[in-house]
Amino acid sequence: MTMTSEAADREFVGSMHVHDHGVFAALRDRTRSVARGIFFCAAIFIYITYAVLDTMAVESMPFNLLVLRFGIVIPILTVLAAAYALGRFREREYLPYLACLLVAVGSIYYVYVLHGKTLTRIVPCTVASFAVLAWIFYLPSLRRSVVLGGVLVAAFVAFCLAHSLRPDILGTNLYVVGLSCALLIGGTFFLTEMERNQDMLRDRFQDLSDVVDHLQERTASLHAEAKQAEKAKTAFLAVVSHELRTPLNAILGFSDIIAKEMMGRISPAAYRDYARYIRDSGQRLLALVNDIIDVAQAELDDIAFEAEPVDLADTVAAAVAHCEGPAREAQVTILSPDRRHGAAVIRGDAARLRQAMTNVVDNAVKFSYPGGTVAVDLRPDPDGGFLFSVSDNGIGIAPEDIRRVRRPFDQVESAFARVNGGLGLGLTLSGIVATAHGGDLEIESEEGEGTVVVLSLRGIDAEVRKAEGAAGRY
Repeated sequence: MTMTSEAADREFVGSMHVHDHGVFAALRDRTRSVARGIFFCAAIFIYITYAVLDTMAVESMPFNLLVLRFGIVIPILTVLAAAYALGRFREREYLPYLACLLVAVGSIYYVYVLHGKTLTRIVPCTVASFAVLAWIFYLPSLRRSVVLGGVLVAAFVAFCLAHSLRPDILGTNLYVVGLSCALLIGGTFFLTEMERNQDMLRDRFQDLSDVVDHLQERTASLHAEAKQAEKAKTAFLAVVSHELRTPLNAILGFSDIIAKEMMGRISPAAYRDYARYIRDSGQRLLALVNDIIDVAQAELDDIAFEAEPVDLADTVAAAVAHCEGPAREAQVTILSPDRRHGAAVIRGDAARLRQAMTNVVDNAVKFSYPGGTVAVDLRPDPDGGFLFSVSDNGIGIAPEDIRRVRRPFDQVESAFARVNGGLGLGLTLSGIVATAHGGDLEIESEEGEGTVVVLSLRGIDAEVRKAEGAAGRY
């Protein structure tokens, strides 16, 4: 995980902590709003069924009352319920309740004042309707809802004891009061359970957030420790490599003096050969030490590149020439046609470019079978700059191992790797050089079929130019 992704994760978790209470509060408000809509529609349904039952119970109801009930009141209540269910009153939830109160007051006035009906027909259902509307709007706690339901039942019983109601009127009023109390208590119980589950979900979420916080802190700490250890390892390698290079220079210098008999002839002659072995082995060891230093400096962002005009054609020729000796020993042919007229010039570090190209060609030679071929090519890049490619028909690399070979000190296990040895820094350094020159290193390979390695080179600071004439090709 990169530091950027870690920072994004911490920011996301922080935003969760800031907004979780607001999210759950909004969820509770939304739940209550939906519950109000459901209970409102249920209350309208109770009234409609009451109106039908009451009409059926009465032997002869005046026509104008039938028009009032089924032509005005019920259509209005139905429209209000449908609008509430569709969320039309989401921003002004008080409007349907106010409309119901106005309809109820108007109906009572019309029935009681203009038609002189007795209060016994209208008081129980009216009180129950007002109580249900008030309960739906405020949605009190379960305890208060039970109290309200008990008060309604007690008031209805007291009203029945104070007035002798006909059985038909008693039945319809009992229907309204009973269903209203059931709606009060049952609806509140349902809503309370939903809110309790939401509280449990919020607590679980808080616990999960705490765990995520701990894991984020632990991950950040481990990442910082890993980065520190990586820097310490890199610094250690750099220091040790520098310390090794000093005595190596002395070994190389004195062994070269002995091998060339610069201070006089050596007897027996075998000592001269031993001196050459010491010098050659020291040079290989010094090359490895230099590679380690370069990788360490690159990881510490402390590697320096010279920026000067470089003819890539000459650099390729030098890299091929350097690898021709090992290629002959391995019985591998390097295909490098004669150089054409022209040059491929970029601004870059000639020594490091030569090192990068040599590493790629040397790798191809090492992992080719005897009798194999290595083809080297330099061509213009359509996107700017030049492409240096090396292809072989050697052992190849499995797709899942391609990323590994680009990492420092990592080698794909094979018989060739064990025979040829090395620290696994060649392609790593080549990739570093290509990146510093505005390009990249790409590998295409299939196990058993061979490998193609391409370095795209545009120049330091992406300043690329071509000399007159065609680009050299190899």
